[in-house]
This record gives sequence, C-alpha cells and structure tokens, in this order.
Amino acid sequence: MQLPKWRTFTNIDEETYLDARFLYATLLRGKDYRVRVENFNRISVFSNDEKFIDKVANGLRTQVIEVHKPDSIVKREVLANANTIVSPNPVHWPIKVTLGKNRRDYSGLASWIEANTDKVKIGEVALTALKTHGFVSGYYLFVKTDKVLNLINIMIGDNIRRVDHIVYKADLDK
Repeated sequence: MQLPKWRTFTNIDEETYLDARFLYATLLRGKDYRVRVENFNRISVFSNDEKFIDKVANGLRTQVIEVHKPDSIVKREVLANANTIVSPNPVHWPIKVTLGKNRRDYSGLASWIEANTDKVKIGEVALTALKTHGFVSGYYLFVKTDKVLNLINIMIGDNIRRVDHIVYKADLDK
C-alpha cells in the first residue's frame, strides 16, 4: 500500500494500516472528542472521557503515544468552578474579563482604565478598540478584585462574554 505525498509515494506498512483502521473505527463509535491533524503524520485526540483516551492509546500498535491527564488537584478545582484557569505562574491579575460583540461608545471605560492602571490591565489594541468605538469581541482585560469587576459590570455589563478566575497551581496544593 502506498500513500501519495507531493510528487512521490510513501510505502505504508501493515501495522500502520491496522492502526489507522483501529483509530477510524474507535472515533466512529466515540462521543465528545476533538481531533487535530498536523503535518508529519501527527494526530492528536482530545476528550474529557479518560476511558475513551485510554482505549485509543492502548489499541494502537506502532505509533508513539503520549497521554496527558490533568493533575487530580487541578481537575477537582476546574470541575468545581467551570470558569477557572489554572496558571503555573504566580497570579497578579486573578480575574479575566472577555468582551462581547456589541459595538458602541466605550471611550469612558477606556479613559477610566487609563486612569486606573493599578486596578485593570489591558492590551494596547483592545484599549484602542474601546476608545474608537471599534469591534471589541474577543478582547479581554484583567482586573485585580471582585469590586473592580462589579464596577466594570456596571459600566459594560451587557457586553461581557465571560469572566474567568485565574488561580495559581501551587495555591491549590495547600
């Protein structure tokens, strides 16, 4: 069996072919997973179902398999609080606010952010979009406390897509 690659053909051995069949059949029967195919014959399978991932990893014969699972402490924290980001570094800005799709005048918020850089952190592009009535969907800012978050919620509450809380991994171990 040969696989066409650019202007040549690559021979496929029987073990690789059987692995491909197994993976295809397993993915057909699987639920709630994502597949990413990259160059150089690399396939990544992502799922929250550990049994499914173990089945894929244990069923392949020839390929190098890496299985990554979250730390049990991290897993417990993330499952308990859905909008939690676990950082390997100390956290100085514990709340991340992602902006929504609405377009209107946020120049007042931009001026307030510029005057309160000790309370809010935002990138230059996002700040410019706020100043110029631009498209702010997907931009984010970081805030220090829940009080500041409440104030921002009062200013633009109808245009907040999501709020994530960032925790330091070492703090979870305590």
